[in-house]
Amino acid sequence: MDDTPVMLLDDVKQTMDLVEKSLRRARGEGGDVRAPELYLESLGLVEEEKKGIVDLYSPGNFKIDPVVSFLVGATNGIMYKHLIGSLTEYPIPDLPLPPSRGGGLVGYRL
Repeated sequence: MDDTPVMLLDDVKQTMDLVEKSLRRARGEGGDVRAPELYLESLGLVEEEKKGIVDLYSPGNFKIDPVVSFLVGATNGIMYKHLIGSLTEYPIPDLPLPPSRGGGLVGYRL
């Protein structure tokens, strides 16, 4: 997770506190010691949500990102609520689409 590029400018006034937290973390300042590789301080979560994620966290050993597993219920109303904390795979829906003509993307004009 440390190798994910994030494009933030540190020479302009920020309009979101989360950007400042992300910039501080990028400079090596701070970080949640309970799960440092998850960057919890830059997600805008309350402590209860952070604790839920930390409870799922196993350093360097997770198939499903614990942040995704805990926050999946916030992605689509109550549809994924029953999966909070128990994902065994990412819930990517299967969307059957008709074959395209010419191999392009169906529904998109290139």
